[in-house]
Amino acid sequence: MTQGLHTEHTFEAEIEAHLRAHGYEPAFSHDFDRDLALFPQLVVDFVKTTQPKTWEKLEAILKDNLDALFIKEVCKVMDQRGSLEALRHGFKFYGQKVQLAYFKPGHQKNPDLWTLYGQNRLSVVRQLRYDPSNDNELDLVLCLNGVPVVTCELKNAMTGQKVGHAKQQYKTDRNPKAPLFVFKSRALVHFAVDSDEAWMTTQLEGVKTW
Repeated sequence: MTQGLHTEHTFEAEIEAHLRAHGYEPAFSHDFDRDLALFPQLVVDFVKTTQPKTWEKLEAILKDNLDALFIKEVCKVMDQRGSLEALRHGFKFYGQKVQLAYFKPGHQKNPDLWTLYGQNRLSVVRQLRYDPSNDNELDLVLCLNGVPVVTCELKNAMTGQKVGHAKQQYKTDRNPKAPLFVFKSRALVHFAVDSDEAWMTTQLEGVKTW
């Protein structure tokens, strides 16, 4: 049996492979804006694809400035109202209603709603460099249409690293003031996971995190 079979890297790869087999697409750290704590191009691409008429109207007003101004507004809305609220309900931008995601319809009456729901883009990112002030990496981050919603620190118990090590990593090595970790503003939940257990929190508060 090879030594690498039970490494943290292998555990990480197995989770990614499972997610990709169930509809997730790969995203990459170099496309992540650490200051804004999102994937700007993925956000823009989702809106362009699912709301082309809305985007055309905005383009007629803002011309070449649209992408930058739109992302600035997305960040403002999430900072003020929270990322979950922004994803669920969207927002008005220059008189146009914009949706950042489409949630599963509660009925079968409108097939168009199901089509839009199917156009959500789920992304998995490995080794995300997230902090503007350093090159620290998160093992795994899950995104919805370019907005990070879940972060994970992974440990493989078979290498002697257990879930407690992942919890400690969040408490001592992860800056809670980094844009990605600001409570409610970006990522909504943080998981410490090993091959036997999973723990979660919705707010990082340094050593006070529980």
